[in-house]
Amino acid sequence: MKFSVYGRFVIEIVQKDDGWSAFRLGEGSKIPEHNLIIPQDLDASDLITFLDDTFHEAAVPAKQIRKLH
Repeated sequence: MKFSVYGRFVIEIVQKDDGWSAFRLGEGSKIPEHNLIIPQDLDASDLITFLDDTFHEAAVPAKQIRKLH
């Protein structure tokens, strides 16, 4: 799943057997987001709320975290 974080950057979150992995995407790059620790038991439907709680300091007026297709 990919999420636009306030229009500033894109995070890709992948669910694995042992939990979640997160990557920051850029122009031709995919960098592990080691500082983003997602609880193993977090439901996928709660990811936007979790990302908002984590990255709220990067918020931009009139922008939000949204799931990309």
